Amino acid sequence: MAHQFLEFVNQNIGNIISSGAMLIAALSLWVTRLAFLENNRPYVTFNIEGEIQSGSYFFYFRNTGIRAAHNVQIHINPTPKSYAFSRFADYEDRNEYSFAYLAPNQIIRTIFDDEHTRYGNDKKNRPDNEVFDITITYYYKKKKFKDIYTCDISYLAHIDDKLVSNDLKKGFLDTNKHLERISKTLSKWSGNV
Repeated sequence: MAHQFLEFVNQNIGNIISSGAMLIAALSLWVTRLAFLENNRPYVTFNIEGEIQSGSYFFYFRNTGIRAAHNVQIHINPTPKSYAFSRFADYEDRNEYSFAYLAPNQIIRTIFDDEHTRYGNDKKNRPDNEVFDITITYYYKKKKFKDIYTCDISYLAHIDDKLVSNDLKKGFLDTNKHLERISKTLSKWSGNV
């Protein structure tokens, strides 16, 4: 029996190798196609980010993919509370956002809150919620994409805007001094020509 098997393998070794190579090529083509589809689609994200200089917090809606996203639905749970805008009678906090279309690399930014009203000047106040569950659904070529993740913005309370602002101011002043020296040197050189 073993002898017959070895004889069969010996007679068909070329066919076995060709079949194996064809199977590997088909698997490679399948993996390449999956990678192409995954890399050539929209990627919609949501985040809450702070701007140090102004002390404002923004909602960022981004499509970082290379294809457009259609019928974008973003749900945030629990509803983010804006302490800066809650004092206005006609303002309502929202937890759902819809966009008919987000172009590739498009960013939509909208103001959400303010550092001083959210945490207070001494940063000892704590808001109701700083961790949000995000659900994003969107379409591309009739295919539905759904992403679910958590957004934790508790780090915003620990950003020291005064330190960063002073460092930036000092950097600009130093740069200005260097530019003035360069300008004076160039003026001297141009006068010698």
